[in-house]
Amino acid sequence: MTTPVEQEQTQVDPIGAEVGSASSDPVGFPEIRVESVTWHPDRSRRRTTLSIDGVRSQDLREGDLMDGLFIDRIEPGSVDVRIGTDLKRVSLGS
Repeated sequence: MTTPVEQEQTQVDPIGAEVGSASSDPVGFPEIRVESVTWHPDRSRRRTTLSIDGVRSQDLREGDLMDGLFIDRIEPGSVDVRIGTDLKRVSLGS
């Protein structure tokens, strides 16, 4: 008799990218805090300021890479960051 394999719960954002569940914290991510978000319908005009391990960054845009941390997507209330294949959503103010 076989037993079902447990799968980690994921959310799928509107463009289809998988985002880890809220309780997951992929290993290897630094401490990240979203200080500010400037959102615009034009992706090239979206910006964010992050605090990474307590050090405040300059303005970052979607597609920027900083110390191995890729800014995948900027939303009005959160930023999706990626290290390699691991994706993490960080809410504004957290």
